[in-house]
Amino acid sequence: MSGDGKHGDDAALRVLIVDDERLIRLGLASVLGTDPAIRVVAECASGEEALGFVRGHRVDVVLLDIRMTGMDGLRTLEGLRRTGGGPRVLMVTTFGEDAYVARANRARRGRVPPEVRRPP
Repeated sequence: MSGDGKHGDDAALRVLIVDDERLIRLGLASVLGTDPAIRVVAECASGEEALGFVRGHRVDVVLLDIRMTGMDGLRTLEGLRRTGGGPRVLMVTTFGEDAYVARANRARRGRVPPEVRRPP
């Protein structure tokens, strides 16, 4: 895990990146880092690490890989939902498997805006 999640601009959107692939985490952090309204507070390589981080830090949004080794993104999402009042979660994936998408939709709270729904 990198980042401390405790310092920085309080007005910025505080984002946690969770992906088991280091290069993906670095790429997402690099792109998000160009926007002064977004602050990447940490990067975690596993679901377990992410759940521990969220318990001790303020996070507004979690960018969460749906498919990881160990605790996958779907189980991590379920864990985040059990914390109550936790951060919003944006699932990211390069896989288009319907079973993953269906499980993610069941685990989420709120509705998915039409522009981010999976096309038929």
